[in-house]
Amino acid sequence: MNESRTFIENITVAFKAGVKWPKADFVNYVLLFPILAVCPLILIGNGMTVTVILKYKTLQTVTNMMVVFLAVADFNLGFVGIFDLIIQFTQDKAALNLLCLIFESWKLTAACLDMISILLIAFERFMLITRNEFYNKHATIHRGILAALLLWSYII
Repeated sequence: MNESRTFIENITVAFKAGVKWPKADFVNYVLLFPILAVCPLILIGNGMTVTVILKYKTLQTVTNMMVVFLAVADFNLGFVGIFDLIIQFTQDKAALNLLCLIFESWKLTAACLDMISILLIAFERFMLITRNEFYNKHATIHRGILAALLLWSYII
């Protein structure tokens, strides 16, 4: 491919040469609109959740602090969706290889953080229901944050 050609000229040369474009390109453009709609909602909604819980002292309970960790994990998944769009429309193959490597590890980490956060909330609710006296005596916000941070550091 000639480096001095413009993008339009390269497409014109490709069509004249009989290059067949993959069908996945159409799918990428169709999926672009829902991702563009959902990712900002994820970022805004989870950002507001974190802001409200951290702003008001009355909302800072053990469960809500774990919800903050879940919201941060979901916020991370919103960024993964935006990053996926960047990869879908990258034309440079060398950059694409590096982006794919970074994206796949980020996507796996974000999904694991999300699942661990949900598991931690479920365990905390289970302890509240089944071991109410023990929970009321030992469950503090600091211990909840410490538990979440330890699990997150294990995943990362």
